[in-house]
Amino acid sequence: MDPSSQPGTPKSDPWSGWDGQSHPNAPSGGGGPGRFKTAGSLGTNPANWHGVPHPLAPAARYLAVADVYCELGAFPNVRIEEEGGVYFVSLTARAAMRPFLRTRTERFQNTVKRVAARSQLAVVVNGNMYDFAKWKLLAPSDPARTTPEGIVRGRGAELGGTSEPLMFYVAWSEGPTGGYRFGHGDPPGDTTSAIGGLGPVILGGRRYGSQNKYKPGVPSGAPPTGEPGPAYEPFLEIRSNRTYESFAARGAAVGKVIIGFGAGELPLRIVVQRDGIQGLSLDDIRDRLFRDGVQNAVFLDGSDSAMLFANGRFYVQQGTFKDSTNTVGIGFQVPCSYMDAPGRSLGHIA
Repeated sequence: MDPSSQPGTPKSDPWSGWDGQSHPNAPSGGGGPGRFKTAGSLGTNPANWHGVPHPLAPAARYLAVADVYCELGAFPNVRIEEEGGVYFVSLTARAAMRPFLRTRTERFQNTVKRVAARSQLAVVVNGNMYDFAKWKLLAPSDPARTTPEGIVRGRGAELGGTSEPLMFYVAWSEGPTGGYRFGHGDPPGDTTSAIGGLGPVILGGRRYGSQNKYKPGVPSGAPPTGEPGPAYEPFLEIRSNRTYESFAARGAAVGKVIIGFGAGELPLRIVVQRDGIQGLSLDDIRDRLFRDGVQNAVFLDGSDSAMLFANGRFYVQQGTFKDSTNTVGIGFQVPCSYMDAPGRSLGHIA
Protein backbone atom coordinates (compact mmCIF):
# COMPACT_ATOMS: atom_id res chain seq x y z
CA MET A 1 0.00 0.00 0.00
CA ASP A 2 1.26 3.45 -0.79
CA PRO A 3 1.15 5.28 2.57
CA SER A 4 1.76 8.70 1.04
CA SER A 5 -1.51 8.45 -0.88
CA GLN A 6 -3.66 8.33 2.24
CA PRO A 7 -5.42 11.46 3.56
CA GLY A 8 -4.15 13.21 6.66
CA THR A 9 -0.63 13.25 7.99
CA PRO A 10 1.79 11.47 5.61
CA LYS A 11 3.26 8.30 7.00
CA SER A 12 6.74 7.08 6.31
CA ASP A 13 7.14 4.07 4.05
CA PRO A 14 8.72 1.18 6.00
CA TRP A 15 10.52 0.13 2.81
CA SER A 16 12.06 3.58 2.36
CA GLY A 17 15.82 3.63 2.75
CA TRP A 18 17.27 1.86 5.75
CA ASP A 19 18.00 2.67 9.37
CA GLY A 20 21.55 1.43 9.28
CA GLN A 21 23.33 -1.79 8.38
CA SER A 22 26.46 -3.61 9.39
CA HIS A 23 29.55 -2.27 7.71
CA PRO A 24 31.18 -5.12 5.74
CA ASN A 25 34.45 -4.65 7.63
CA ALA A 26 32.82 -4.40 11.06
CA PRO A 27 31.31 -7.79 11.92
CA SER A 28 30.40 -6.67 15.44
CA GLY A 29 27.68 -4.39 14.07
CA GLY A 30 25.08 -4.17 16.81
CA GLY A 31 24.31 -0.47 16.51
CA GLY A 32 27.71 0.66 17.76
CA PRO A 33 30.90 1.00 15.74
CA GLY A 34 30.37 -0.65 12.39
CA ARG A 35 26.81 0.65 11.92
CA PHE A 36 26.35 3.49 9.47
CA LYS A 37 23.71 5.71 7.94
CA THR A 38 25.61 8.67 6.53
CA ALA A 39 29.09 9.18 5.24
CA GLY A 40 31.50 11.71 6.65
CA SER A 41 33.73 14.15 4.86
CA LEU A 42 35.40 13.05 1.67
CA GLY A 43 38.66 14.50 2.93
CA THR A 44 41.07 16.90 1.32
CA ASN A 45 42.27 14.73 -1.53
CA PRO A 46 39.25 13.31 -3.44
CA ALA A 47 41.47 12.10 -6.30
CA ASN A 48 42.91 9.38 -4.07
CA TRP A 49 39.63 8.57 -2.30
CA HIS A 50 38.33 4.99 -2.44
CA GLY A 51 35.81 5.06 0.40
CA VAL A 52 34.62 7.07 3.38
CA PRO A 53 35.58 6.52 7.05
CA HIS A 54 32.61 5.47 9.12
CA PRO A 55 31.86 8.32 11.56
CA LEU A 56 31.51 5.92 14.51
CA ALA A 57 34.44 3.68 13.62
CA PRO A 58 37.67 4.93 15.20
CA ALA A 59 39.53 2.14 13.45
CA ALA A 60 38.74 3.96 10.17
CA ARG A 61 36.51 1.28 8.68
CA TYR A 62 35.40 2.22 5.20
CA LEU A 63 32.12 2.55 3.38
CA ALA A 64 32.06 0.97 -0.08
CA VAL A 65 32.02 3.41 -3.00
CA ALA A 66 28.76 1.95 -4.35
CA ASP A 67 27.09 2.58 -0.99
CA VAL A 68 28.11 6.24 -1.22
CA TYR A 69 26.50 6.46 -4.65
CA CYS A 70 23.32 5.06 -3.09
CA GLU A 71 23.40 7.44 -0.16
CA LEU A 72 23.79 10.39 -2.51
CA GLY A 73 20.87 9.21 -4.63
CA ALA A 74 22.95 8.47 -7.75
CA PHE A 75 21.64 4.98 -8.32
CA PRO A 76 23.84 2.60 -10.30
CA ASN A 77 22.38 0.56 -13.14
CA VAL A 78 21.09 -2.96 -12.66
CA ARG A 79 22.09 -5.48 -15.30
CA ILE A 80 19.63 -5.74 -18.19
CA GLU A 81 20.13 -7.68 -21.42
CA GLU A 82 17.79 -7.21 -24.36
CA GLU A 83 17.02 -9.74 -27.08
CA GLY A 84 14.46 -8.84 -29.74
CA GLY A 85 12.36 -6.75 -27.38
CA VAL A 86 12.62 -9.24 -24.49
CA TYR A 87 14.43 -7.90 -21.41
CA PHE A 88 16.38 -10.18 -19.07
CA VAL A 89 17.12 -8.61 -15.67
CA SER A 90 19.61 -10.30 -13.32
CA LEU A 91 19.71 -9.42 -9.61
CA THR A 92 21.50 -10.59 -6.49
CA ALA A 93 19.81 -13.04 -4.11
CA ARG A 94 19.83 -10.22 -1.56
CA ALA A 95 17.32 -8.23 -3.60
CA ALA A 96 14.19 -7.72 -1.50
CA MET A 97 10.76 -8.12 -3.11
CA ARG A 98 8.47 -5.20 -2.18
CA PRO A 99 4.88 -5.40 -3.53
CA PHE A 100 2.79 -2.23 -3.38
CA LEU A 101 -0.72 -1.15 -4.35
CA ARG A 102 -1.97 1.89 -6.22
CA THR A 103 -4.29 3.81 -3.89
CA ARG A 104 -4.83 7.02 -5.86
CA THR A 105 -7.04 7.67 -8.85
CA GLU A 106 -4.07 8.13 -11.14
CA ARG A 107 -2.29 6.25 -13.89
CA PHE A 108 -0.29 3.32 -12.61
CA GLN A 109 2.92 4.62 -14.18
CA ASN A 110 2.74 7.65 -11.88
CA THR A 111 2.42 5.40 -8.83
CA VAL A 112 5.38 3.36 -10.04
CA LYS A 113 7.65 6.38 -10.52
CA ARG A 114 6.75 7.87 -7.15
CA VAL A 115 7.09 4.66 -5.12
CA ALA A 116 10.29 3.64 -6.92
CA ALA A 117 11.94 6.97 -6.14
CA ARG A 118 10.80 7.10 -2.53
CA SER A 119 11.55 3.44 -1.71
CA GLN A 120 14.75 3.17 -3.81
CA LEU A 121 13.37 0.36 -5.97
CA ALA A 122 15.88 -0.72 -8.58
CA VAL A 123 13.28 -2.64 -10.62
CA VAL A 124 9.47 -2.62 -10.77
CA VAL A 125 7.16 -4.94 -12.75
CA ASN A 126 3.40 -5.28 -12.78
CA GLY A 127 1.79 -7.93 -10.59
CA ASN A 128 -0.84 -10.62 -10.89
CA MET A 129 -3.99 -10.67 -13.00
CA TYR A 130 -7.00 -8.75 -11.75
CA ASP A 131 -10.74 -8.30 -12.08
CA PHE A 132 -12.13 -4.86 -12.85
CA ALA A 133 -15.69 -3.84 -11.98
CA LYS A 134 -16.35 -1.58 -15.00
CA TRP A 135 -14.45 -2.04 -18.23
CA LYS A 136 -15.43 1.08 -20.18
CA LEU A 137 -13.40 4.10 -19.15
CA LEU A 138 -10.91 6.61 -20.47
CA ALA A 139 -9.67 8.25 -17.26
CA PRO A 140 -7.72 6.45 -14.50
CA SER A 141 -10.02 4.34 -12.34
CA ASP A 142 -10.65 4.35 -8.62
CA PRO A 143 -8.31 1.58 -7.37
CA ALA A 144 -11.18 0.21 -5.26
CA ARG A 145 -12.70 -1.10 -8.51
CA THR A 146 -9.77 -3.45 -9.07
CA THR A 147 -9.54 -6.83 -7.34
CA PRO A 148 -6.23 -8.71 -7.69
CA GLU A 149 -6.71 -12.39 -8.53
CA GLY A 150 -4.33 -13.90 -6.02
CA ILE A 151 -3.30 -12.84 -2.55
CA VAL A 152 -0.86 -9.92 -2.28
CA ARG A 153 1.30 -9.80 0.86
CA GLY A 154 3.65 -7.03 1.97
CA ARG A 155 5.27 -5.92 5.21
CA GLY A 156 4.31 -9.28 6.69
CA ALA A 157 0.57 -8.68 6.22
CA GLU A 158 -2.07 -9.36 3.59
CA LEU A 159 -2.53 -6.24 1.46
CA GLY A 160 -5.39 -7.46 -0.72
CA GLY A 161 -6.44 -9.89 -3.43
CA THR A 162 -8.45 -13.10 -3.48
CA SER A 163 -7.54 -16.72 -2.76
CA GLU A 164 -6.44 -18.71 -5.83
CA PRO A 165 -5.52 -22.14 -4.39
CA LEU A 166 -5.16 -23.79 -7.81
CA MET A 167 -2.57 -21.27 -8.98
CA PHE A 168 1.06 -20.60 -7.97
CA TYR A 169 2.99 -17.99 -5.99
CA VAL A 170 6.34 -16.29 -5.49
CA ALA A 171 7.22 -15.23 -1.94
CA TRP A 172 10.10 -13.56 -0.15
CA SER A 173 10.99 -13.54 3.54
CA GLU A 174 13.31 -11.23 5.42
CA GLY A 175 16.15 -12.40 7.62
CA PRO A 176 19.13 -14.77 7.48
CA THR A 177 16.93 -17.85 6.96
CA GLY A 178 14.60 -16.12 4.51
CA GLY A 179 14.85 -15.58 0.79
CA TYR A 180 12.73 -16.56 -2.19
CA ARG A 181 10.16 -19.34 -2.24
CA PHE A 182 7.92 -20.61 -5.04
CA GLY A 183 5.04 -23.06 -4.85
CA HIS A 184 1.52 -24.22 -5.62
CA GLY A 185 -1.52 -22.69 -3.91
CA ASP A 186 -1.91 -19.48 -1.95
CA PRO A 187 1.24 -17.86 -0.53
CA PRO A 188 2.18 -19.03 2.98
CA GLY A 189 1.18 -16.68 5.77
CA ASP A 190 4.68 -16.58 7.27
CA THR A 191 6.25 -14.63 4.38
CA THR A 192 7.23 -10.96 4.36
CA SER A 193 6.07 -10.38 0.77
CA ALA A 194 4.25 -12.56 -1.75
CA ILE A 195 2.15 -12.58 -4.92
CA GLY A 196 -0.34 -15.37 -5.61
CA GLY A 197 -2.52 -16.27 -8.59
CA LEU A 198 0.44 -16.92 -10.90
CA GLY A 199 1.17 -19.45 -13.65
CA PRO A 200 3.93 -22.08 -13.47
CA VAL A 201 7.05 -22.07 -15.63
CA ILE A 202 9.57 -24.10 -13.59
CA LEU A 203 8.96 -25.48 -10.09
CA GLY A 204 11.52 -27.44 -8.12
CA GLY A 205 13.65 -27.90 -11.23
CA ARG A 206 10.77 -29.32 -13.28
CA ARG A 207 9.56 -27.47 -16.34
CA TYR A 208 5.87 -26.95 -17.09
CA GLY A 209 4.28 -26.96 -20.52
CA SER A 210 1.19 -27.62 -22.59
CA GLN A 211 1.69 -31.40 -22.55
CA ASN A 212 3.60 -33.96 -20.53
CA LYS A 213 7.00 -34.80 -21.97
CA TYR A 214 8.92 -37.91 -20.92
CA LYS A 215 12.48 -39.16 -21.04
CA PRO A 216 13.36 -42.02 -23.39
CA GLY A 217 12.42 -45.42 -22.03
CA VAL A 218 9.10 -44.40 -20.51
CA PRO A 219 6.63 -47.35 -20.37
CA SER A 220 3.75 -47.33 -22.82
CA GLY A 221 0.52 -45.67 -21.77
CA ALA A 222 2.05 -42.53 -20.28
CA PRO A 223 -0.69 -39.88 -20.19
CA PRO A 224 -0.10 -36.83 -22.44
CA THR A 225 -1.61 -34.45 -19.86
CA GLY A 226 -2.41 -34.42 -16.17
CA GLU A 227 -0.91 -36.37 -13.31
CA PRO A 228 1.42 -39.00 -14.80
CA GLY A 229 1.09 -41.55 -11.99
CA PRO A 230 3.83 -43.38 -10.07
CA ALA A 231 4.85 -45.64 -13.00
CA TYR A 232 5.61 -42.66 -15.25
CA GLU A 233 6.67 -39.98 -12.75
CA PRO A 234 10.41 -40.94 -12.83
CA PHE A 235 10.44 -40.33 -16.61
CA LEU A 236 8.60 -37.01 -16.57
CA GLU A 237 10.58 -34.01 -17.89
CA ILE A 238 7.82 -31.47 -18.54
CA ARG A 239 4.54 -31.39 -16.62
CA SER A 240 1.36 -30.24 -18.36
CA ASN A 241 -0.62 -27.35 -16.93
CA ARG A 242 -3.79 -25.76 -18.33
CA THR A 243 -2.86 -22.25 -17.25
CA TYR A 244 0.49 -22.58 -18.99
CA GLU A 245 -1.18 -24.06 -22.08
CA SER A 246 -3.71 -21.22 -22.28
CA PHE A 247 -1.07 -18.54 -22.06
CA ALA A 248 1.40 -20.25 -24.40
CA ALA A 249 -1.35 -20.63 -27.02
CA ARG A 250 -1.47 -16.84 -27.37
CA GLY A 251 1.80 -17.01 -29.30
CA ALA A 252 5.27 -15.55 -29.11
CA ALA A 253 4.09 -11.95 -29.61
CA VAL A 254 2.07 -11.73 -26.40
CA GLY A 255 3.56 -9.64 -23.56
CA LYS A 256 5.13 -11.65 -20.74
CA VAL A 257 6.40 -11.07 -17.20
CA ILE A 258 8.33 -13.85 -15.45
CA ILE A 259 10.12 -14.01 -12.10
CA GLY A 260 12.60 -16.83 -11.55
CA PHE A 261 15.38 -17.86 -9.20
CA GLY A 262 18.39 -20.08 -9.84
CA ALA A 263 22.10 -20.21 -9.20
CA GLY A 264 25.17 -18.04 -9.66
CA GLU A 265 26.20 -14.55 -8.60
CA LEU A 266 22.94 -12.98 -9.84
CA PRO A 267 20.33 -15.74 -9.38
CA LEU A 268 17.14 -13.64 -9.33
CA ARG A 269 15.91 -13.43 -12.92
CA ILE A 270 13.14 -11.18 -14.23
CA VAL A 271 12.00 -11.44 -17.84
CA VAL A 272 9.67 -8.88 -19.43
CA GLN A 273 8.51 -8.83 -23.05
CA ARG A 274 6.62 -5.97 -24.64
CA ASP A 275 3.24 -6.96 -26.08
CA GLY A 276 2.77 -7.16 -29.84
CA ILE A 277 6.36 -7.78 -30.98
CA GLN A 278 7.94 -10.88 -32.50
CA GLY A 279 9.43 -11.77 -29.13
CA LEU A 280 10.06 -15.25 -27.75
CA SER A 281 7.59 -18.03 -27.03
CA LEU A 282 6.88 -19.02 -23.44
CA ASP A 283 8.57 -22.36 -24.18
CA ASP A 284 11.69 -20.58 -25.48
CA ILE A 285 11.97 -18.38 -22.38
CA ARG A 286 11.32 -21.34 -20.09
CA ASP A 287 14.04 -23.43 -21.72
CA ARG A 288 16.54 -20.56 -21.70
CA LEU A 289 15.99 -19.99 -17.99
CA PHE A 290 16.27 -23.72 -17.36
CA ARG A 291 19.60 -23.89 -19.22
CA ASP A 292 20.80 -20.95 -17.13
CA GLY A 293 20.17 -22.93 -13.96
CA VAL A 294 16.85 -21.40 -12.91
CA GLN A 295 15.07 -23.91 -10.67
CA ASN A 296 11.86 -21.98 -10.02
CA ALA A 297 9.94 -19.50 -12.18
CA VAL A 298 6.36 -18.23 -12.48
CA PHE A 299 4.59 -15.91 -14.90
CA LEU A 300 2.46 -12.93 -13.96
CA ASP A 301 -0.16 -10.90 -15.80
CA GLY A 302 0.89 -10.55 -19.42
CA SER A 303 -0.34 -9.17 -22.73
CA ASP A 304 -0.45 -5.34 -22.62
CA SER A 305 -0.33 -5.49 -18.81
CA ALA A 306 3.42 -6.19 -19.10
CA MET A 307 5.53 -3.38 -17.59
CA LEU A 308 9.20 -2.95 -16.69
CA PHE A 309 10.60 0.07 -14.87
CA ALA A 310 14.33 -0.04 -14.10
CA ASN A 311 17.34 2.26 -13.87
CA GLY A 312 14.95 5.18 -13.44
CA ARG A 313 12.97 4.71 -16.65
CA PHE A 314 10.38 2.52 -18.40
CA TYR A 315 11.71 -0.18 -20.70
CA VAL A 316 8.21 -1.60 -21.24
CA GLN A 317 5.03 0.39 -20.61
CA GLN A 318 1.52 -0.91 -20.13
CA GLY A 319 -1.34 -0.32 -22.52
CA THR A 320 -3.50 2.75 -21.86
CA PHE A 321 -6.37 0.80 -20.31
CA LYS A 322 -4.11 -1.30 -18.08
CA ASP A 323 -2.25 1.84 -17.02
CA SER A 324 -5.62 3.17 -15.82
CA THR A 325 -6.79 0.05 -13.97
CA ASN A 326 -3.80 -1.90 -12.65
CA THR A 327 -3.11 -1.60 -8.92
CA VAL A 328 -0.38 -4.15 -8.09
CA GLY A 329 3.31 -3.44 -8.57
CA ILE A 330 6.25 -5.57 -7.51
CA GLY A 331 9.39 -3.65 -6.63
CA PHE A 332 12.87 -4.98 -5.94
CA GLN A 333 15.30 -3.23 -3.61
CA VAL A 334 18.93 -4.10 -4.28
CA PRO A 335 21.77 -3.47 -1.81
CA CYS A 336 23.84 -0.77 -3.45
CA SER A 337 27.08 -2.72 -3.09
CA TYR A 338 25.59 -5.30 -5.45
CA MET A 339 24.78 -2.83 -8.21
CA ASP A 340 27.11 -1.91 -11.01
CA ALA A 341 28.76 1.48 -10.54
CA PRO A 342 27.80 4.29 -12.93
CA GLY A 343 29.72 4.23 -16.18
CA ARG A 344 30.85 0.63 -15.89
CA SER A 345 30.47 -1.27 -19.15
CA LEU A 346 28.46 -4.49 -18.90
CA GLY A 347 28.39 -5.34 -22.57
CA HIS A 348 24.94 -5.62 -24.14
CA ILE A 349 22.99 -3.31 -21.83
CA ALA A 350 19.65 -1.91 -22.92
